[in-house]
Amino acid sequence: MVVLYHFCDLSGEPVFRWVPLVCSAKLAVEGFFVMSGCLIVASYENSSSFMQYIEKRARRILPAYWAALAFTLLIGVCFTSLPKAAFLESPASWKYVLSNITFLNFIHPTLPGLFTNNPVMDSVNGSLWTIKIEIMFYFFAPLLVYICRRCGRWQTLAGVFLLSLIYKSICEQFHHDSLALQLPAQLGFFSIGAFVYYYYPWFVKHGKPFWIVALFSYAAYLFTDWMFFRVIGISLFVMCVGLLFPIRKGQIRSGDFSYGVYVFHFPVIQIFLAVGIFHRYPLLSAGLISVIVACVSFASWHLVEKPYLLGSRAKGPMVQSVMTRA
Repeated sequence: MVVLYHFCDLSGEPVFRWVPLVCSAKLAVEGFFVMSGCLIVASYENSSSFMQYIEKRARRILPAYWAALAFTLLIGVCFTSLPKAAFLESPASWKYVLSNITFLNFIHPTLPGLFTNNPVMDSVNGSLWTIKIEIMFYFFAPLLVYICRRCGRWQTLAGVFLLSLIYKSICEQFHHDSLALQLPAQLGFFSIGAFVYYYYPWFVKHGKPFWIVALFSYAAYLFTDWMFFRVIGISLFVMCVGLLFPIRKGQIRSGDFSYGVYVFHFPVIQIFLAVGIFHRYPLLSAGLISVIVACVSFASWHLVEKPYLLGSRAKGPMVQSVMTRA
């Protein structure tokens, strides 16, 4: 959904005018935050120590993230309008590296002389804004689990959910849209994911009512525009799709390419826009970009992500067994 949306958003091509009607990058990211709440809390609860938990999270997110950063620097060297020596010596290039290494992509999202004539923005990898939120989730989860143990699970999660919605509503009321995209505004999605993890057997047992609540909540949001209904509707729908459909047990044979697609697709689209191919042949370009991103993501999984995960000193259990034990 994010890749398809960026075809439309970054190019402005009329042929993709229908895309916002059927998919939304915002909705996809919110769904990702729901899954994060379920799986990150599961990861912490099934770790023997805080350090083992941090190691597992670092091994999952950092290798591909660093590879994506190196990938964008290589793109910068190849496609910048500056002389290569000037590009490498520019303080702006190293400010980009520093801001991205520290997960603060928004501080300096551009590289000198790169994508400056692209139609919408010259950001090199605009998708990375969510990574800092994911990192913050990583450090928030232990605190959330601690409070759940002291004050009760559903009471804590309900409190986080309501406070998150209040904060988000205030931000939107005063037109602070950028703050409404950050924490703690996104904790409403995260808290419902954590709720489903903690009450997984009950969730599965009452699966049909949850489907109904999810669909009616999102329909209510469409009529009322109340964020309360949006968060509940999207969160429960994602959890229902992920956990109530028949589960194919066992490892994914070909690999897990979702993260690689997410961190690599944006700069590839920007390249096609910068050289003018996308505007001449938008549909063909979209197809070629999809193939390139698939290949890069395949390579990222097998050469970068998987080796680091296999090298973990203590591997976490499979999601299915985690849910069974919950």
